[in-house]
Amino acid sequence: MEKTRRFTVRMPPDLYEAMQRHLAQDTSKTQAQFINNAVRMYVGCLNGRTTEDYLSKTLLSIISARQERSDKATVSVLYALAVELNILQRILVTHFDIPDEVYAELRRKARAEVAVSRKGAQIESVQAQMFGGDAGWQSSSQNGAI
Repeated sequence: MEKTRRFTVRMPPDLYEAMQRHLAQDTSKTQAQFINNAVRMYVGCLNGRTTEDYLSKTLLSIISARQERSDKATVSVLYALAVELNILQRILVTHFDIPDEVYAELRRKARAEVAVSRKGAQIESVQAQMFGGDAGWQSSSQNGAI
């Protein structure tokens, strides 16, 4: 078990109130843990000689974790959207009995329209990530529509 020392610190009221506000938002479970984390960060800054060295690593890890969560959420939403679009595609093709040649022409025109409006988004890279290339966007008879 880690050896610890107990000590008492006098803290100005405004600093104590600020600590209490941040403690509610922090991952620390106790005041002592919060203060230990704050001291570790400060000592890390002093050992790093510059706060930028220490804070940039900390901020980078926080930003990376948040970006990863955001990426996962985006992929989840895009997948759900792709499923719904595939269902809609199957319903339309089945109901209207659209021939593959007509579907291919509609698809070509739709891709051209999206390409004009996408303003830098790379639809091919999204398709490649989601569907392993263009395979997810095949015509109804190729992807098993009823």
